[in-house]
Amino acid sequence: MGAAHPVGPRDADGKQASGSATAILLYESALGLGMACGPLLGAVLGDLKWRYPFFGTAVLMAVGFLAISVFLREQPVPARKTALLDPLRALGHGGLASATASAFF
Repeated sequence: MGAAHPVGPRDADGKQASGSATAILLYESALGLGMACGPLLGAVLGDLKWRYPFFGTAVLMAVGFLAISVFLREQPVPARKTALLDPLRALGHGGLASATASAFF
């Protein structure tokens, strides 16, 4: 038997993921799970009565709102205000500009 490893998200090197990496991994996992199970659950609820998928969505939205209200910490005030044209100025970076251009095709 191998050595016991702590449970939790890991990065590409197999190391324990940091705070931001853990948040991204959990978000991506939830997104994938929702896309896989959402239509199935909607079909099961819709088979019972056509209104039930809408009630199910309302319940999940309420749970999400409560989770955000309870678990989201106050965000720090940014050092400087973001200008309205900053996203366009960011396109000066070659990698971002090429990714943006490829999104149109």
